[in-house]
Order: sequence, then C-alpha cells, then structure tokens
Amino acid sequence: MRFTFSFFFTILISTVAFSQDLLKVDFYKITDGYVIYADNNELSPVSVQIDLDLNNMRSTMGNHKIFVIPPQVSNYEITRAITIDKSQYSNFHVNTLSGLGDHTQTDYDYEYSYDLPYDSQVTHKVIQGYDGRFSHRHQHALDFNIPAGGRILAARGGVVVDVEDRNSRSCESRSCNKFNNYVRVYHSDGTFAEYTHIKRGSSQVRKGDRVTQGQHIASSGKVGWATGAHLHFEVFLMKLNKKVTVPTKFKISKNMPPQQLVAKKSYRKDY
Repeated sequence: MRFTFSFFFTILISTVAFSQDLLKVDFYKITDGYVIYADNNELSPVSVQIDLDLNNMRSTMGNHKIFVIPPQVSNYEITRAITIDKSQYSNFHVNTLSGLGDHTQTDYDYEYSYDLPYDSQVTHKVIQGYDGRFSHRHQHALDFNIPAGGRILAARGGVVVDVEDRNSRSCESRSCNKFNNYVRVYHSDGTFAEYTHIKRGSSQVRKGDRVTQGQHIASSGKVGWATGAHLHFEVFLMKLNKKVTVPTKFKISKNMPPQQLVAKKSYRKDY
C-alpha cells in the first residue's frame, strides 16, 4: 500500500490510515513531524518492510529496512518522520510489504523433538523427503503416505495462525497449489509448521486456537497439488515473499534419540 502526506509550515490535513492483510499502519502528528506506528492483531510477530521517500525529512529509525512488530500490540512505534527545515516544503511517501513472522530471524531450536504427525502404533511411509525430485526441490519438506481420512496430529504445540479447508479440487501440476488446504501453526522458537493437502472440511482447529503436541488437527486428503492422498509437512522461517524450510528431527520411539526422516522409509510410531 502507499500513502502520501505533504505539509508546509502549519498546513494541516486529516490523518490517512492504510492497512495490509496482517496489520494496520497509521501515523499521527507531533511537533516536528509525524510518528508512524502499527497495530498487529495477529498471534505471531509480523514483519513490515518500510520504504520511505522523504523530501526535507528524515526517519529516526532508518529507512528501506524491515521492522518486526510484536504480536497483539496497538500503537507500536515504527519510526518518526522528522522535518529537517521547517521553512521549506516537506512531504513523504511510504511503501510497505508485510508478512507473518520475524523475517530477520536466522536461528531456531535445531534439536527440538517433533512427534510423528499420526496416531500411536501406526506405520506410514515417507514417500518424498528433503530435496525430492517431484515437488520438494531445495526444500526441507516431507510427504507422509497417510490415506484419505487418516488422522493428522500436531507434531509440535503452538498457535494456529491460519487454516484453509474449503477446497476440494486437485491435480498433478503446480497450478493446483492455489487449491491447497492446510493448517499453519506458529511455534515458540519463531518457526511455523504447515500441514498441507488436508481433506475438505476436516480441520479440527481454527485460527487463534492453541494446540498441544499430539492433538488431532485435521484429516488427510487429496487436495491441491497432489497425485494422491497424503500429508505434506514442513517447518519454516518466514522471509519477505518466501518461506525458508528448515530440517527437523522426529521422535520414533521412547528408546531412540530423535532423527531426521528419510524418503522411501516407513516409520512406526512406538509411543
């Protein structure tokens, strides 16, 4: 979104707000300029890239950079646009780009022990693993061969930040990505998990719910870009305009240390 504000000496105009899907950014007048602030109603941080075109003004917190807005805050100050020479005409334009998560984050809990995302004493095969040739090129993503209607459990606890389970269409090409159904969960270490291709109408959770590890969250389906019913699972950090998937370790049994899963291998959940 874009807004413009121009002023000269004591000329006043009304405040203009602009909104993104994830947060609202607004500004208010102070003696020597304006405060630019954000409201974030999401349950995770939201990152916003602020690009200011400044004429006879300066930004107190820098320009052309990413600011991280904490979850569920109002009137969070991002920066101030301060007039340099009050005897001269001044104005500013703001362009923004935002997304869920802390887009400056590079570290996370590498050693976290994820649960296998299905019921105890059940065995499922990893039909596509990391950097898979079909649809996992350069991704740390896993496809579990869970049949249609099979229960999907939360591999890790967190907050549900998005759910889509209204779609039923599928095909074997990337064009059907837009029809994917999924549950997306935000974790305490700043990562997200996405459970994709869930059956239409099967989500057991809603945005804003807090889920625990092992909780039933959805059922497996063949929806979106899929050749058959399965669960696509990935954990990622968010960057502007993209996800960066990260490797994960899973608990297989009580007597074994967590391990990375391998394509074409079946895993029984012995706990």
